[in-house]
Amino acid sequence: MSNFNIGRRNVIKTIAAGTSALAFPSIVRSQELQLRAVSAWTQGTAFSREFERFVERVNETGKGVIQINYLGGGAQIMNVFDMGQAIKNGVFDILNTNSGYYSNLMPESASIKLQRVTFDELKKNGGYDFMNQIMNAKMNSHWLGRGKGTIPFHIYFNKNVENFNKPDLTGLRLRISPNYRAFFSALGATLVQTQGSEIYTAMERGVVDGFGWPIQGVDELGLFPVTKKRVDPGFYTAPNEILVNLNRWKSLSNEQRAVLQEAADWVETWLDATEAKTNEAAKAKQTEAGIQAIQLNEADSKIFLDTAYASGWAEIEKMAPQNAAKLRELMS
Repeated sequence: MSNFNIGRRNVIKTIAAGTSALAFPSIVRSQELQLRAVSAWTQGTAFSREFERFVERVNETGKGVIQINYLGGGAQIMNVFDMGQAIKNGVFDILNTNSGYYSNLMPESASIKLQRVTFDELKKNGGYDFMNQIMNAKMNSHWLGRGKGTIPFHIYFNKNVENFNKPDLTGLRLRISPNYRAFFSALGATLVQTQGSEIYTAMERGVVDGFGWPIQGVDELGLFPVTKKRVDPGFYTAPNEILVNLNRWKSLSNEQRAVLQEAADWVETWLDATEAKTNEAAKAKQTEAGIQAIQLNEADSKIFLDTAYASGWAEIEKMAPQNAAKLRELMS
């Protein structure tokens, strides 16, 4: 796979050159089309690895037809909250991202994390097509597939939090992303929104008492030294979508589209089984690092999860009232 270790300045030059090329397709387009792709997460980390396997699959099966130039991910590209606008505008062709990072442009995307049916069921019941129609209209993007499988979010605490045994975050400052903003607020937390790269400093300095993050990737952020407890059960499913700029998607030949779709479908054949093993390995690694699991009892776990989904859907009903009811029916 080419250009994985490209610097930020070169990334910008490469993207700019590719954007210019779109203006003169008759001059620069060759038989084998090259698409530019980025990820919201740093290369090789938990939320980019499966996407990188997708890229490798395309580049293996699409020789002579279509190739992906993976420019990398994370802060070396741009602020993750700006990537949604960038894929909408065609700054690059393919984006591996989390719907929480572009829900300001498409509030309906916040429902993906609340999905309680399988991805296969979502395709069969029309939910995928319905969401894709909204993505077409609001994101100028085509939802090609998933970049991750079923991975729950958790709440993590630093050493200052003791005796947590109830679903109540009153008096605690929690780092949030838009994915669990409504939930943590419903539990009484004081909210602090930061990028993932800023969590360590916020925890170390006591700016926050804890943070939300999926079961995977806590170690990759270097957070083990400042993380002492994890709340179980997990909640939601960490969303991770592979988006293709809609103008680019429409410009592809049927053969080129087929290569991309086959690679996305191939990911689906092994994704969830792989994630289940990785989730368990991540828990074991946290335990080995001294992170204590706080298991809420059955009654409190029910309150915890009921609050999570009720607050999540209430937020969507407020942000996207015209589509909320249908999305809830399809996702649940």
